[in-house]
Amino acid sequence: MPSMLRRSLVIPGIAVVALALVAFRGAQAPASGQAAPAPIAATADERLAALEKGVAAQQARLGQLERAVAGVAAGVAKLAAAAEKARAGGFESAGPNPASRAALLDGIAELQAAVKAAQPAPKDATKPGSR
Repeated sequence: MPSMLRRSLVIPGIAVVALALVAFRGAQAPASGQAAPAPIAATADERLAALEKGVAAQQARLGQLERAVAGVAAGVAKLAAAAEKARAGGFESAGPNPASRAALLDGIAELQAAVKAAQPAPKDATKPGSR
């Protein structure tokens, strides 16, 4: 039955990844009521500058997504290690004993911390101590 625990972790793992990506995308979503995009520039130099700015923004976004995916991957690896530790503690054979439950819950907490650390800070976050 060792594969049973692995299969039972696949669906929660996929759900966590989906939730992390939704949260990440929600943090990046533009606020409603923002101004419309600027009209296309008239001169070739202005158009080139606008294109370069757009490419730079896309590259920055790609970097953010790569960091988010890497954070999720690291968190899932930690969760898998916690599942193995819980299995070694008798989670499958003896049931969820205290040591194996603690190992599994620690793994879930490590997954959450890894995903959270990979997400960029919100642009409008207030600085600590200021209100």
